[in-house]
Amino acid sequence: MFENGDLDWGGYPAFHLSPDAIGQIKSEGKLIVADNPGTRGVICNTTKPPFTKKIRQAFSYAINRQEIVDGILQTGVSPAYGWAPVSMGLNPDGYFKEDTEKAKQLLAEGMKELGIEMEIRTAE
Repeated sequence: MFENGDLDWGGYPAFHLSPDAIGQIKSEGKLIVADNPGTRGVICNTTKPPFTKKIRQAFSYAINRQEIVDGILQTGVSPAYGWAPVSMGLNPDGYFKEDTEKAKQLLAEGMKELGIEMEIRTAE
């Protein structure tokens, strides 16, 4: 219906469309993205190890949200840094920024507190 011009609204959120469809619609100039007050996220089960506060913070600092938006969602929405989306105007600058070094530090501290050691093996 959309391709035939019989439908103007594809719905929200656009991530229900395949990346190929999003790419095609964008290249044809037919994709318009507007911020909506909504947030999607990944939640750690804090009742089970190893997700202590420092390890959760390490994961949060390590995630490049802009890469997820650009490479997976491909819709141009704003990356989420908290449960209140930027579109609600609560904190337009976000709550923190990705920081790989801080993530490494927090992960090391959290693992030390839990007595966890990590060994990485590769086939290289």
